[in-house]
Amino acid sequence: MAFVIGVWRLGAPSLWRDEVSTIVAARRPWESLFGMLSEVDAVHGLYFVVMKLWTSVVGTGSIDVRLPSAVAVAATAVLVVLIGSLLADDHGRSVGVFAGLALAVLPRTTWLAVEARSYAIAMFLVTLTAYLLLRALRSTGRLPWVWYGIAAVVSVVMFLHSAVVLLAVGIGILALRPGRQALIRFAVATTAAVLAVVPFVAMFINQRAMVSWLQPATWSDAAAALVQVPFDTVTAAAALGWGLALLGLVQLVRGGATADDPDRGRGTAVLVGLWAVLPTVLLVGVSLAGLSVYTPRYLAGTVPGVALAIGFGLAALRPRLAAVVLVVVLALVAAPNWQAQRADGAKGPWRQMAAELRSSVAPGDGVLYVTYSPTAGTSRIIPYAYPTAIPPGTVDLTIDEPVARTRHLWETSLPLAETTGRLAGVDRVWVVGATDRNPRTLTDLATLEAEGFAPVDTRAFSSGFEITQYERA
Repeated sequence: MAFVIGVWRLGAPSLWRDEVSTIVAARRPWESLFGMLSEVDAVHGLYFVVMKLWTSVVGTGSIDVRLPSAVAVAATAVLVVLIGSLLADDHGRSVGVFAGLALAVLPRTTWLAVEARSYAIAMFLVTLTAYLLLRALRSTGRLPWVWYGIAAVVSVVMFLHSAVVLLAVGIGILALRPGRQALIRFAVATTAAVLAVVPFVAMFINQRAMVSWLQPATWSDAAAALVQVPFDTVTAAAALGWGLALLGLVQLVRGGATADDPDRGRGTAVLVGLWAVLPTVLLVGVSLAGLSVYTPRYLAGTVPGVALAIGFGLAALRPRLAAVVLVVVLALVAAPNWQAQRADGAKGPWRQMAAELRSSVAPGDGVLYVTYSPTAGTSRIIPYAYPTAIPPGTVDLTIDEPVARTRHLWETSLPLAETTGRLAGVDRVWVVGATDRNPRTLTDLATLEAEGFAPVDTRAFSSGFEITQYERA
């Protein structure tokens, strides 16, 4: 079910800037990719390597680059079923199945499935690490602890914020009161994993300017966090979901899900509750204090914890038909959000702008791409995402160094005043970008008009973007 929802209209929304940065990184030669990662975006480095290997086989179309995320969401749902079955002795299968169904329909996971970024895979890896840890606790051998340690390292290297989620899971594991030998092995494996990721974390911290766009959290952000992280913007789903999650945790505290060992039920409540909530509390708290590290999608790794809590709540309901009905209700209140996430313009008008350029731009025309910032790039994301949008033989008026030759996330551009020689023989120029003109764009447009060009037509798109046609007077 998670996979079916995930792949539904997978290619419908336009690729947006973050997804295009994945494509651009994946297309780089290996030397260029590692050169870039030494300077910027190392936090996504492992993901870029995976996507480079993947796209070298399947291509870089919308569906191609999003499919790994959809698969990761489906795989996470399977792991949640398994974890629910491990944690709930008395009716583990029903807890696991209900938790897996909840994960499949939660608005955050349906959004993750259609996003070509590392978040869905990071969520899968965190859940895999938790599952391997629970299996290791039940094992007498050492090898399961090795697998747990490896998974923990890969999780953090895949996405740094996974460390906060694994911290919450690790604290929660202590509430299960593992035996002395298991505690020692847990400590050894965890310490080894921490030491292994230290160089990567140091690299990520050195590149923290890449998240300078994050704003300090406000109290309004804090109030909305428990809705936005697992439920996106669907408050009705949040009310129902958190209500069921609270029921599940209360039932665990009362020993209802693990009657053979009530203390273990209470420990399970601590584990699931910390997994679902603690990382959000920590990151929002740090952001309130002034260190900006929070945005809802960064905490995707908490969503399996929320799904498990919901699964325990649903499994506690009698008759069982009531639980089935509430799963359907949860899906129904979330369904409009799935549609909105997969609408043609859900992530911006880039595909529509590409279609307009494809039908209008001719060889010999000039193109002036609006520059935003060194980290946000330019409107060249359109030909990066849709290579057929701009025909061969057009003139890029301001390109300096192309992506493959830079150590930046994007290409570099020059002011048009320094490249006016490229206008020789050009009689028509297309200005592509936002209507909100920044100083650099205003200067370029003034240069263009000083060179004898005047606007003759503007075509507006959603989200404040436009294509303006200039012709030589």
